[in-house]
Amino acid sequence: MSFFSRSVAAFVATLAISAAATAQSFNLDCLNVYGNPTGAYGAAASQPGYWNNIDGFGGALPVALTDVGGTLTTVTMDASAGFNFSFNNAATSGDDQALMDDLQCTAGTTVWTINGLAAGDYKVYAYAWAPDNPTGFLTGVAVTGGSAGTQSCGGAAWSGAHVAGITYVTDQVNGVLAGGSLTITFSVVSGFGSVNGMQIEKLPAGPPPTVYCTSGTSTNGCSPAISATNNPSVSFAAPCQVNIANVEGQKNGIIFYGLASNPAGSLWCPLGSSYLCVKAPTTRTGNQGSGGTVGACDGTMFLDWDAFQIAHPGALGQPWLPGAQAHLQGWYRDPPACKTTQLTEALTLTYTP
Repeated sequence: MSFFSRSVAAFVATLAISAAATAQSFNLDCLNVYGNPTGAYGAAASQPGYWNNIDGFGGALPVALTDVGGTLTTVTMDASAGFNFSFNNAATSGDDQALMDDLQCTAGTTVWTINGLAAGDYKVYAYAWAPDNPTGFLTGVAVTGGSAGTQSCGGAAWSGAHVAGITYVTDQVNGVLAGGSLTITFSVVSGFGSVNGMQIEKLPAGPPPTVYCTSGTSTNGCSPAISATNNPSVSFAAPCQVNIANVEGQKNGIIFYGLASNPAGSLWCPLGSSYLCVKAPTTRTGNQGSGGTVGACDGTMFLDWDAFQIAHPGALGQPWLPGAQAHLQGWYRDPPACKTTQLTEALTLTYTP
């Protein structure tokens, strides 16, 4: 199939308008000239299940998606304008042909948006391969909120299986809020842009930041509470900020961390109420003042965990990998107390992708 053939298809496509249908884990197949993939087909994501059929002609109106288990959801998909195109590539067959040999074509840019998602982390598999000209027509794919930027897809003939960078690209978006969306932009790198389909995989939720260890009670009755906005991400996709509230006002302190915990804790001093619950070796993250009011429990301590890791390459624990844990605890001055200091609760952070 030549450049001229797609040009003719594009011209015809401008004469009409159409609608679409598409996807917490979802499979989407654009057009069905060669049928939809069967439920046994997992494609590159190894995610078998129901395949939504997407008609991309003229842009897809918002349509409710069916998840891979076959349940109709309130998640919707819409796409900006493009036109339908199909080509029988001699090398593809069966479910591969059903996914890859028909597509939404664009001569510029098309944007697919998945709306109304449940909160969580999502991996996107975007199929953008030209069955009519695999080496000449290349497509740029960018997932908003992902870490990969714009990736080029295409450039080689069908090899008998899906190949990353050739038939599809992947990216991940962490921390999607309830009711949030995924936006995927397809653009022309050379020739025409192709959108064969997509798989959206909702990743299993990791454990939330976990608080453990009993906080010491200060001379003025303050029992600090530690928390974090998110678990940290290897790709820095979900911001991780650590906060300690209810600290004595106008005290100096430090947040420190280690790679191992002692949940039962070791008594900080014989007559005190604080427990040391982070095992050595530990790293200090810098001195800070609690602010607030002298004698009151309105002081705070704060750590931008991501910024600290970026500013201190080679710090304890680096390079962080998914599943790795950091254990944090706060220390602050309390002159009348045993050992003249107190310790806060402790916190476990578990790295996500």
